[in-house]
Amino acid sequence: AADWTENLRGAAPVFDGQSTPGASSGHHPVSLERELIGRLKTFAGQHNSTLFMCLLTGLKALLLARTGRSDIMVATAMANRAQPDTDRIVGPFENTVIVRTTITSELSFAQALAEVRQSVLDAHARQELPFNLLADHLEREGIDPASVLQVYFTLQNPLRRPLDLPDLATESIGNIAREGQPVLPIDQTWLSLMLKERPTGITGSCNYKRELLDGPMVGAWMKDLVALLVAAVAQPNLPLGRLLARKAA
Repeated sequence: AADWTENLRGAAPVFDGQSTPGASSGHHPVSLERELIGRLKTFAGQHNSTLFMCLLTGLKALLLARTGRSDIMVATAMANRAQPDTDRIVGPFENTVIVRTTITSELSFAQALAEVRQSVLDAHARQELPFNLLADHLEREGIDPASVLQVYFTLQNPLRRPLDLPDLATESIGNIAREGQPVLPIDQTWLSLMLKERPTGITGSCNYKRELLDGPMVGAWMKDLVALLVAAVAQPNLPLGRLLARKAA
């Protein structure tokens, strides 16, 4: 925990201000077409990366443009099943980890992807550290744990095959958003992008705190994210500053 605390020391929150506990949330639907996902997967494979890393790079590049922050922390959930002993145990081992990456507008998308890839691998190496233990260390260092949870991103992969268990009925939870709320609400998060891969592409929801962000702005951000990803796979060596030519509102 001490090593991971050192990794987070000196980082500034993505957004300025404070959120009130229990503040109401809004949501905006997100959709990426299958053709774009195919191109992103091909691009990721060419750079020894994953679709998750590509999408996270796009999100971090968007935050760079819209907040002016170059040192960006995004929380995500990892399976936390790196140990073989957990293979036959039923139940969640999921843990929250922080992916911290420094990117600038001078980097190309391909270069930014390389930085994000390394930060994701670093987070994977620490996925067994309980977040509440990390939060305790951060508080002792005078760092508010909520400051590292302002942005949350998850990508659910589709099941490779139907889940068939003897003498046990199973049912998919379906959409990751139910009645406009995430299945696993994260109260500390200002902005959470929760996506699920499907045969037709990717769908999901961008959830946000209404007291801090407004619907039209978040909707514009999501359109910008899709446009950025389209431009990035077409011109991956173009500097992010040119891919993100649009100015923040």
